[in-house]
This record gives sequence, C-alpha cells and structure tokens, in this order.
Amino acid sequence: MLHAELLCHLLTETLSSLSAANGGHPMAIPWPEMVGAPYLLNELLALAATHLSIIRPPTQRTWYRYHAKQLQTHAVRSFQTTTTTGEKATDPAASTPARFLFSSILGLHMLCETLIFREGNFTVFFDAFIHYLRLQQGVRAVIGGQWRALTMNPRFGPALGAAEAQLQQGSPRDESGSYSHHHDEHNLLLERACNDLLTRIGQAKLGAAVTATHRHAIEALQLAVHASASFPSSESSSSSVPYPGVTSTIGVFAWPASISTGFIDLLALRSPDALVVLAHYGVLLHAHRRQWFLSDGGQYLIESIRVYLGPDWSEWMAFSSQSLGEG
Repeated sequence: MLHAELLCHLLTETLSSLSAANGGHPMAIPWPEMVGAPYLLNELLALAATHLSIIRPPTQRTWYRYHAKQLQTHAVRSFQTTTTTGEKATDPAASTPARFLFSSILGLHMLCETLIFREGNFTVFFDAFIHYLRLQQGVRAVIGGQWRALTMNPRFGPALGAAEAQLQQGSPRDESGSYSHHHDEHNLLLERACNDLLTRIGQAKLGAAVTATHRHAIEALQLAVHASASFPSSESSSSSVPYPGVTSTIGVFAWPASISTGFIDLLALRSPDALVVLAHYGVLLHAHRRQWFLSDGGQYLIESIRVYLGPDWSEWMAFSSQSLGEG
C-alpha cells in the first residue's frame, strides 16, 4: 500500500511541483524509463516519500523519511549493479535517458535532504553539502559524452536544449542593453555583486591558479543566475517565487554541476574566499525558498558562513547578508 501511495503522490503532486519550479513547463511522466530502469522508479518513489515527509504533519515525518532512505539506498545499489553489469550487454545509448533522469533526480533529492533535514552543527551540515557537490561532479561523469544524444532525444531534447541555450546565453538583456520583461532590479543587484566579487578576488593576491578557480566559479554563478531569470516560464508560475525576475530553479542545479573539482576542494578546506562565493550561491537558493525542496536552506547557508567567517569578512559578506532582508 505504501508504494501505491507514493506512486500516486509522485504522479499527482511531486512531478507537478517540479514542473512549477521549472518555470511552469509540464514535466512528462517518464513511463518508458521507469519501467525499463527499476532504479529510477525507486528513486522517484524515494523523492515522493521525502516530499510527503515535508508537507505532512510532523508526526509522520520520521515514517516517510525512513522509507525515503530505504528506497534511495535500494535505488543507488541497483543503479551501481546495473551500470557495472547489465547495461554493458545492451546499447549504452538506450539506457542514457534513464541514467540521466536518475542522476538528476538523485542530485535534487540529496540537495533537498542536505538543506532541509539539517542534523548537527555547521560542520556536519557543511560536510554533507560538500558530499552533494561531489555527487554533482559524478553526474557529469555518468552522462559523459552522451549529452548531445540527450538533446537529440525527442522526449528530452526540447527542454534540455532550452536549458542549455539559457546557460550559454549569459545576461538576459534585450538589444538596448536593458533587462527585458520581468528581469527586475534584483537580477541587476546579483550581477553587480558577482562583478564586485570578481574584483575582490582579483585583488586578493591568491595566486594565479586559485584566482582562476574562483573566477570560473563566480562566472558560472552569473550564468546560473541569468539562466534562472531568463528561462521561459508560464504565467501560472509567476507567484511561486519571491522575485518576479527569478522564474526557474535551473540555475540552482546548474551551478553545482558547473564548478570545478578544485573549487570544491577549496570549499572542503574552508577557504574563506571560496566560502564567500558559496554564500552568493546561497542568495540564489534563498530566492527560491518557497520551493518545498529548498525552503530556508539558502538562509541557513548564508548565516552559517557569516558566523563562521566572523566580522573580518563582513564587507565580503555584505551583499549575501543583506539579501536575507528582501522579500
């Protein structure tokens, strides 16, 4: 009965909520992939269980979280077994959509778990967040050279192509150089904050290699912010986020997958300047705080980094801290 409940909730609530978070565009139910890849179905059921643990009364949270973890563990084991044995005997291209969906949903699920179900102090939370970032690096490895094949897939190609175009487009401005439509002042402030951060990093004398690593992470964040602001959205989703110009969570997941392993290593070492960059990513998370899978995670990330760094880094943290007072 539990699996039937989870499947029903997945199809009627969870997938539609992800569509709303993606600018309101309908998310097709991946029936062929779910049937052909049990690991994907188990992970989707695990996500539905996590969703229920968040929206149901607190007395039911432990029950749904337990089953979410069980389903996710089973899904990961099944995925590992399949990718090392079964799929070698089949056409790799045929399994690519299922592997891509699994990796994407697992990444979303782990970010949700890390941000919302915070256990212990900041050190425990931060170690879990670093683990999530390294997982996202693994997502790129899973997809490998199959991205172009995915964009050519008739079921996934249009959405992936649109997302890729937005990430490559850069600043969402019209021909006059002004922000178009609902790309409001908040986006301009984010852009200026990233530019200011680039200047600070350039003047910090961190060494050529570290400076280049930070610069890449900041520029990737700028693209993520612009993609979130400019991704085409339906009118029905306009009230789902606090800022009119931030309509899609695409950038939330694009940035972790875009940063380098070197930058993650700097974060793991608690490098102050790297933490400041991460706090700016927290601003993007905070802009989407009404999404059930993000909630107040951005606020917690920013506030925790601010406390960890202390007053000596208050100028570097000024924009991130001030962003918590908006909306």
